[in-house]
Amino acid sequence: MLQYSKQADECREAGPLECWCLHGAVGTAADWRGLAKRLAAAGIGSRAVDLWRFLESAPLPLAEFGQALNADAGGKVFRGSGRALVGYSMGGRLALHSLLDPSHPWQAAVLVSAHPGLLTAAQREARLAADAGWARQAFGGDWQQFLDAWNAQPVLGTTPIRDAQAARSLISRRREVARSFMDWSLGAQQPLWERLGDIRIPVLCHDAALRPAGVCRVCAVEVEGTRALQASCARPAEAGMKVHTATPRVLRARRVLVELLMADHPSPCARQARDGDCALENLAAELGVRPGRYRATGAARPRDLSSPVIAVDHAACILCDRCIRACDEIQGFLCSKPVAPDKIAELLRLPCVAAPALQPEPGVSATGPGFRTTVVNANAHVPS
Repeated sequence: MLQYSKQADECREAGPLECWCLHGAVGTAADWRGLAKRLAAAGIGSRAVDLWRFLESAPLPLAEFGQALNADAGGKVFRGSGRALVGYSMGGRLALHSLLDPSHPWQAAVLVSAHPGLLTAAQREARLAADAGWARQAFGGDWQQFLDAWNAQPVLGTTPIRDAQAARSLISRRREVARSFMDWSLGAQQPLWERLGDIRIPVLCHDAALRPAGVCRVCAVEVEGTRALQASCARPAEAGMKVHTATPRVLRARRVLVELLMADHPSPCARQARDGDCALENLAAELGVRPGRYRATGAARPRDLSSPVIAVDHAACILCDRCIRACDEIQGFLCSKPVAPDKIAELLRLPCVAAPALQPEPGVSATGPGFRTTVVNANAHVPS
């Protein structure tokens, strides 16, 4: 059933996953009704956001919009297991700013025709001048002439995305539409190309300083033309490939993997209880994974002290291999294989490259002779 909030957002409750949809310039929340119906049929809820409400009372720069939308999402009562952000054109650029906020609440995102930014000051100035013209038409010109001119742009094609009546009803928002051409102009946006890498796909085994291994599989994505999900950290990019990072199939697989790992993981583990930064437990919270469906079987395994340099706490280890790969690939010792007796003394004199993120054995120095790295959980990090 379609529901309207006080702010004219359109909501459909249909399942544990909820998609927040941001419309394009000179658009409305109603533009998403067709997609909302298809999502509901697939058991996915939606909230089509009326972006004009963010400009009702005062200007709102792009950089501040992301925080405003994320605070809005955080203030809504939500009992589902995850939220995705969908944005088209202007809405995609606004979604991009929300995703670049470190505290964002989104587990997935789909951005369509979202420009990361013009590269030169001259290009931005020209775009600001053009959008100022659109703003004048939207605010003070004939509304129908403004709509006709806007829809006649070649980039929009020939098929109208909304009926004429819905387009004319936007006249009640003409002030906000005009303001959007100034506050949210592509010319007012700082280039975000270099920050795109800040938008992450969840990983547990990957580290930028190590060769991709594809061990944990939580970074799995769907690549068109392949049957199985692919580990994005290890799958080479190819020209023309189409990658889906947040389909229901991907999110379902990701949750099951994390749920299985959590079944064999103490919660809270020592690191989470001490610092609150266990990657596995934080990812479980992000994905809405709750313990209980799977249970560990078999007897508890003791610590493995067979290596002279790595002590493994099996109660917290998720077999990501980062500690071993750090030794093998950076330190130059094959810790995954028996260490020759004449190499042990030399090895123990070296500080471990992963020492800042791993705990030393009690009573020994983390940098002096005799240091042994203790693998306590999935957070072994190799400084890059």
